[in-house]
Amino acid sequence: MTTLVGCWFWKQTIIGHPSGTINFPGEDRSAAARWGLLDVVGIGLFWLFAQSSVALIAVFATGISAEQLIDHPEVMTWVAWSAGFAQVTTMAFAWWYLCIQYNYAARDFGMADGQNWPGIVAGARGFAMWIPIVWLIQFLMVQIIDYQHPTIDSLVKQPQPLEMLQLWFGAVIVAPIVEEFLFRGVLQGWLQRLGRPVAGELPESILLGSRDRKEFDIPSLTESPGRPLHWPAILVTSLIFALMHASQGPAPVALFVLSLGIGYLYQRTGSLLACIVMHMLLNFFTLTLIALETAGY
Repeated sequence: MTTLVGCWFWKQTIIGHPSGTINFPGEDRSAAARWGLLDVVGIGLFWLFAQSSVALIAVFATGISAEQLIDHPEVMTWVAWSAGFAQVTTMAFAWWYLCIQYNYAARDFGMADGQNWPGIVAGARGFAMWIPIVWLIQFLMVQIIDYQHPTIDSLVKQPQPLEMLQLWFGAVIVAPIVEEFLFRGVLQGWLQRLGRPVAGELPESILLGSRDRKEFDIPSLTESPGRPLHWPAILVTSLIFALMHASQGPAPVALFVLSLGIGYLYQRTGSLLACIVMHMLLNFFTLTLIALETAGY
């Protein structure tokens, strides 16, 4: 069903836009990111610290070495729960930091009144169009390389209710929110800014950020349907996104392709919510298929 809906969207897109530009309602916010490279690196390191600190606390609290934690599913489940909440808290703090430091608001990420419903629709449409391609690539890759994911492997062998609930919470709620804010909003937003500098901006603001924020003339898609794409920003973000999942066997290949689609969606719509919805739908349907397979259906 998803494939049929996706094919219909692709057909409508090709007929309506022979130039190849996919029309998603939204705004080009490629010049709106005012933070600098130090902010990007700092937020990324803060995110990594939040995850690693939870495992470190578990090691001290239980006396189990980090290498042996994987052999204790009950401990790993609580570590995963804690890490999920730690990541969400970290990104909430990063959001607050950007809003305070650079005078940002939800609207600057396409998540204010009047932007949310179009963002949800764009995310669902992007999912229907792109996910069949991602699934096909993943299917082909697992024929060559075994897929490796410790949590999923554990569930397949001996599913536990609390572990299953944590997996859904982490994959469907935490990962889309945290990763899309970090990779699309913070990283890709900064990279897009490199490709579209603002007149009169000081060179050092690329590194340190520009706190003297002004209103920008942000073109909408209807006003500027031929606006340029920032493929270098999308490619670099997607490569880093895929490498962050390097331990999952062939998954980085499909995730790289997925990230290209989500990155394109973000560049065309300026909506972080659209990216979160697309990512959530992917993880939800993927876990649903795994759960059905585990249950013997």
